[in-house]
Amino acid sequence: QQLDAAEPLAREALSVQQARQPPDPQALRQAEQVLAAVAMQRGDLASARQTYQQSADRIRADLGDDAVERQMTLNNLAAVELRMDLPEAAAANYRESIRIARVRLGPDHRDQALPQLGLGMALRVVGSTEDAIAQLREAVQIYRQWDGVDHPATAYAQLLLAETLWLSAQAEQAREALGTAPKVLYERNGPRNGQTCRASMLQLVLSLPTSAPADAEAWDAAVSCLADPAAPAAMQLLAAWGSQQRKAARAAPISPGERDALAAQGNAMQPRDATLHAALQLWLETH
Repeated sequence: QQLDAAEPLAREALSVQQARQPPDPQALRQAEQVLAAVAMQRGDLASARQTYQQSADRIRADLGDDAVERQMTLNNLAAVELRMDLPEAAAANYRESIRIARVRLGPDHRDQALPQLGLGMALRVVGSTEDAIAQLREAVQIYRQWDGVDHPATAYAQLLLAETLWLSAQAEQAREALGTAPKVLYERNGPRNGQTCRASMLQLVLSLPTSAPADAEAWDAAVSCLADPAAPAAMQLLAAWGSQQRKAARAAPISPGERDALAAQGNAMQPRDATLHAALQLWLETH
C-alpha cells in the first residue's frame, strides 16, 4: 500500500526532473527505484527489469562502476531476472554485484552474501550444480561469520545449500549443511512460512525411511503448506515429490496417474530449475 501511494509521486518527480535542464540525478534515481519496486510488487517483471536496468546504468554514469547504489540495484535486477527465467543474465549481474562488494569492502563482507546466494541459485537453475554448491557454501560461511548460526538469513542459506546437495545425491552432506535451519526458521518465521515448510520437508525427506511412519503429522503439515495453490510451482513440486518419496519408503502403492502428474510438474520446472528437474527425472527412472 505504501508503494502504491508512492507511485504517482515517483512518476511526477520523474516527469519533473526529465523536463529540467539539467535534472537532479539523485531525484531521478530515487524515482526509478520506487517505480521498479512497484512494478515488481505487482508482478510486472518486464517493467521492473527495464527500470532497474535503467537505474543501474544511470548510477554507473553518475557515480561510477563501484557505487553501493549500483550494487543494490544489480541485486534487485538479478532477482527479477531469476523470476523471469533468465538465469544467465541474473548470474552476470550477481557476479558484478559481488565484484563491487569486494572492491568496496574487501573479501567476505556481509554485503557479498546476498549476491553470492543469488549466484548459487542462478547456477543451480542452469544445471551447473557443483559451481552452485561452491557459491552457496561461500554464502553460508559469510552469513555465519556476520550474523551467527541462529539468524534466519544464515538458516535460509543453509537450506538452499542443503537442498542443492540433496538434489545432487549428496544426502549425508545435505544433512550436515541443513543443521539447525529448520528449527531456526520455525522459531523466527512461524510454522506456515514457506521457508519453514521447505526446510521441514527437506528434513523429513533426508530422514527417510525412518520418518515415513514416525512423523505423520509433520509430513501432513509440510505437504499442505507447500502444496497450497498460491505457493510457487517449485514448492508445489517438492510437496508432490516428497509425498511420493514417503510412499515409496513405506512400500505404499503409487498410481500411474500420480507418477504422470509428478513427471508433468517436473517437465514444467525444467527451465526454472534444471538441477531439480534432473534429480526428479532420475528418481522417477529408479523408483
